[in-house]
Amino acid sequence: MVKFSETVEAQICRIHAVSLIGIQGKSMDEEKELFSRLNDRVEEIEAKKSTNCLLVSGREPTPFVAVEVSDTANVPEGMVAVTIPEGEYVKFKFNKEHVGLFWANVCTDENQAKYKLDLSKPRFELFTPDMPTDLIEWYLPVR
Repeated sequence: MVKFSETVEAQICRIHAVSLIGIQGKSMDEEKELFSRLNDRVEEIEAKKSTNCLLVSGREPTPFVAVEVSDTANVPEGMVAVTIPEGEYVKFKFNKEHVGLFWANVCTDENQAKYKLDLSKPRFELFTPDMPTDLIEWYLPVR
C-alpha cells in the first residue's frame, strides 16, 4: 500500500496576495465545465497577468476557476473577483494518480496538525503551460 508521506512533496512557501477574476461554480462536479467556460471567455478579462489558471476552493467545496489579474476594477458580466490572502502556504506536489490518496489524507487531524493547515482559508491548485500534465500542485494555507 502506498503511504501519503511517500507520494507527496511538501514545501512551505510565502504567497503575496493574488487578485483573481473568474467563474464561480456550485459543486466540484462542474470543474471541467468551468475551465471550459473560462477558456472561452478569458479574453474578456482585461487586466490578466497571464493565462495560467487557478482552481480555488474554500471551506465549502465550491470551485472557482480564474486567472491572476493586476486590477479587479473591470469584472466581466457573469464573473467574480476574489483575492487569495497573503500568507504562508504548504505547496503539495504529487502525481495525478495519487489525487484520491492526497485528499483522503491531507485533511486528517494528524496531517492538519503536522502541516499546521488552516482549512478555513481559500486553497488553490495552479495550472501552468510548462507543468507536466501528470503533476498536481495544491497550495493549502498555514495557521
